[in-house]
Amino acid sequence: MIRSTRYVYRLIGRLSLTIALCWAIVAASMPANFATAAVSAAPERGPVAAPALQAVTTIVVDTSTDPDPGSNTDTCTYTQGAILFPDADGLCSFRRALREAAGRPQTDRPIAIEFNLDASDPGRDLQAVGTWTIVLDSANRLPPLKTDTILNKNGQVTIDGATQPLGRTGAPSIIIDMGENSIEVESTGNIIRNIAFQNGGSLMLKEDGNLIEDIWMGLTADGSQVSFRPQGFPNRMAHGGIYISSNDNVVRRNVITGSFAKAIDISMGDNNIVRNNAIGTRADGTIPTVPPAVDCQPNYSASGWYGGWGIALSGSNNTIDRNIIAGMQNVRSANDTPPIALEVFGAGHTITENIIGVDADGNEVGVCGQGLKISGPNMTVLDNLIVRSRTGFEEGEETAILTNDGSPLFDRVTVRRNIVKDGPGLIYEFGPAMPKALHQFRPARITNIDGVTLTGANGVDMEAGESHCPNCLIDLYTDDLDGIDEALTYLGQTQSDASGNWTFVMTQTLPAGTGLHTISTSTEDSVILNYSAGMSTEASKLFYPMSSVSISGPASGEVNVDQVFTITVDPPYATWPFTYTVELTDQQTPLVEQLVSNEIYLTKKWSAPGIKTINVNVVNDLGSVSTTMDIEIIGPDGTSTPEPSGTPGTSTPQPSSTPATSTPTTSTPQSTSTPSTPTPQPTSTPIATPTPGGLGGSSNVYLPLMRK
Repeated sequence: MIRSTRYVYRLIGRLSLTIALCWAIVAASMPANFATAAVSAAPERGPVAAPALQAVTTIVVDTSTDPDPGSNTDTCTYTQGAILFPDADGLCSFRRALREAAGRPQTDRPIAIEFNLDASDPGRDLQAVGTWTIVLDSANRLPPLKTDTILNKNGQVTIDGATQPLGRTGAPSIIIDMGENSIEVESTGNIIRNIAFQNGGSLMLKEDGNLIEDIWMGLTADGSQVSFRPQGFPNRMAHGGIYISSNDNVVRRNVITGSFAKAIDISMGDNNIVRNNAIGTRADGTIPTVPPAVDCQPNYSASGWYGGWGIALSGSNNTIDRNIIAGMQNVRSANDTPPIALEVFGAGHTITENIIGVDADGNEVGVCGQGLKISGPNMTVLDNLIVRSRTGFEEGEETAILTNDGSPLFDRVTVRRNIVKDGPGLIYEFGPAMPKALHQFRPARITNIDGVTLTGANGVDMEAGESHCPNCLIDLYTDDLDGIDEALTYLGQTQSDASGNWTFVMTQTLPAGTGLHTISTSTEDSVILNYSAGMSTEASKLFYPMSSVSISGPASGEVNVDQVFTITVDPPYATWPFTYTVELTDQQTPLVEQLVSNEIYLTKKWSAPGIKTINVNVVNDLGSVSTTMDIEIIGPDGTSTPEPSGTPGTSTPQPSSTPATSTPTTSTPQSTSTPSTPTPQPTSTPIATPTPGGLGGSSNVYLPLMRK
């Protein structure tokens, strides 16, 4: 027997402890006390209290069978003329209990549906001790949970599997094989709790104010495996899930796994709360080990784990918080979109403190699709942890968190204090439907790192346009140098002044190999384009200082022969763009280029012999580095006795027959989708033929219109 649902609730309900564990994973290489936790340790809020319903009527299910499933009149004990009446067999099945609860008048409410299946009942499971399985006929739709009149939607029915005598503790004792039927809740104020559901079918909340808690969906009786529908046909997954098209419902402390569609789908519902659920996991919140060869592959493998889809929502003002969403995977065709962990439409939702891609034991199991996708205005996305998310096929944006909305009604989306590790490439980006100007608006840049003190200013885009952000909140995150943009720890926040300048003091100096990202959030309307206060920018590039610049190339050469030099800035992931200024003996005008590559090529020919000097200065946001190299140019007579050649930057007369070629060139953009931290090219063989007298030669040497 694995750990119980209530154990999972204790894990995800006390989120500050779980987050502390997850942060320890992503920050293990950081010195102690360097950064704050991934999610602030807020006091436990806990789920909304369950309504206290004192039952007026109790209906007791006493059989796991489904007798006479085609009848529309059978109840357990209630008679209403010739419309509803008990069957002569005297049995109270789950189907009959639903029909009776729907038919009773308001004076009989609240109603409790309880369970009392004896030890000889055919549904008793001798393998999973303390459980009974109710098998529903698949050919006949279940009666909806409604009221006796359309004028009063007050249902107040509680269905509680924990009422089963001698049942197991800490896990559902009653298992309902849905036969692909759904329970349609068409009344208000109902509670469904402590039941496991298998073999398809959804819980459909069509009216307001209902509560679903402590249930399992899509798991075997012991909670250790996905219960495919029917058994042995994994292409159909476990189905199941909770569908909400109403308002003010609470879904909490549930385990929902193997959903063919969405595990929880809020469709046009408002003010619903989804809290402390485990989505895609085993009953204890964990994921079994999956071999790398089958991880996230679309075809079924017996050694894979198929947690299904995550949570989707639309409507308005819904809250999704403190959920574990991990193991998102399904059986699909190769061209289908992998299952998304959190897909958000509508407006005004709050997405906070969710753990995506990490199971209850702290294992970084990831999710096979997008971590978080947002479409809609006035969203709040705070303090979530996303580990090992992948990119969906639809948008083509390689980012853990994506906002993509082309609606003219789009407005504020606040994205702050989220931790992203091992994502598909970027932290937070806007999709192709968003305005170009929003893509170009850059978060605060760091201009100096002096011990523990960071100073900075407004962001600057690659067109040298300054993104003015007065009085903006600036969040700072650490990252390593693995070439993937991540927000591994959250350092804290500061606020810029009216000019966009700011200062932040760290608790200690940055460890070696640690860079920084920023995200800016407005505190005033129309600071970030025309959007409301609280609008966040995309995540910044990596801020990391240069340590040196070097020149490699020939020590000597002949007159009028091209000489090729490689100029390299270290480390490779220092902050770009780099402004290269190259001064050459016998060339009056320095060569100046602003490029994103840390490695470039210089081609130069000299027409006069002598010792020639190359001076290189490179400037980025965080400072400058310089170096010098000499080359001996030998004349036709084999000597280097120079005609007067002057010093770098000084014009020297050249023979009229062999003018120097020294016009700087600008490289042509190759692509606008290269990694944000370009990998240096080998120094031995230039990719492109450099232009004489200019800089060039690398596929990463370009000045794109909208490089982040």
